[in-house]
Amino acid sequence: MGLNSKSTNLATLKTILCVQIIPWFALTFASMLAVPLLLLPVMLKGGGAAPAQMMFWYMLLPSAIMTALCLAKDGAFWLWARRKLYSEFRERAAPAVIPVRPTLPPPLPRPAVPPVIAPT
Repeated sequence: MGLNSKSTNLATLKTILCVQIIPWFALTFASMLAVPLLLLPVMLKGGGAAPAQMMFWYMLLPSAIMTALCLAKDGAFWLWARRKLYSEFRERAAPAVIPVRPTLPPPLPRPAVPPVIAPT
């Protein structure tokens, strides 16, 4: 983001938005969707699980799923950033430090001025 943005404030905003806020919404939605899907078969079976034990798992499971998803997200962003750093950093950073200035072609020679003929 730092190489693509025009200012440091915009780069910081984009990074926080893309790495923290948007994934937080997606991971929270996925975690809250996964908990009922994992606990529903146990509840429908109706066997063995006491209500106290079910409440324990209902409180523990969202935290465990969210932790696992956040660690996976952080690992994915870490691998993506590392790959981009090693493959594209030099090409992207060099123009920012030493901008490429197009060279102007040499000026054309002036055409020879014809001799002035004296009036007769």
